[in-house]
Amino acid sequence: MKVLPIRPAPVPGEPLGSYIERLAHANHYEDFQVIRLLKQSGIEHAAALSQLINGQPLVDFGAPLVPNLEIPVKDWDLHTAAFTHYRTRVCPHCMQEGAWIRSHWRLKVMTACHMHECELIDACSSCAAPISWNTALAGACHCGLRYSASTKSVGSAELALMRAIAQACQESSNWHWGGLKLQLTVSEWVKLLIYTGRFIQGPSLERPGQLPALEDLGVAQ
Repeated sequence: MKVLPIRPAPVPGEPLGSYIERLAHANHYEDFQVIRLLKQSGIEHAAALSQLINGQPLVDFGAPLVPNLEIPVKDWDLHTAAFTHYRTRVCPHCMQEGAWIRSHWRLKVMTACHMHECELIDACSSCAAPISWNTALAGACHCGLRYSASTKSVGSAELALMRAIAQACQESSNWHWGGLKLQLTVSEWVKLLIYTGRFIQGPSLERPGQLPALEDLGVAQ
């Protein structure tokens, strides 16, 4: 099996699909071409991926799963519907510090970066073009706007929630707000926010459940 000439190392917890996209971009491939190489290798997919990067050891990848690839990911006991698939959310400040997608950004309920206290972005604030892997790496939209110059700060309550969820991705976390203290897993946080979030619709709501269009950052916010 061929070895790719440029072989960036995967980062522990990096979403599997995001790493494949990063690997493909480094070698001027499309991600589907790398996936096809893995599927046509005739060997176990994780071993094939390791061979592509010249035998480098793999890491524990983050969710979501990549369809038709038998490489396990850490999904925090969440269904694939809890993760983004069609839109890319990033903190441009984090991307400047390390050009890889953080696993908690893929959660549909994540709307802000607790490290830089700003909103995540999934589109250019100037021309509304969706963020792609190429523009996320460049840190700027094709229209010329630098993403780091267009981020907005977030309120303390939202920031506290985002910090608790991000920390829960690594270990158990506590959330304090006034006299309230919660200690929840990632799965519990996601289910709680999706369930209670629907009450924003008002007293006419018959029953809470899955929020529609959570892939859209505005809806998630």
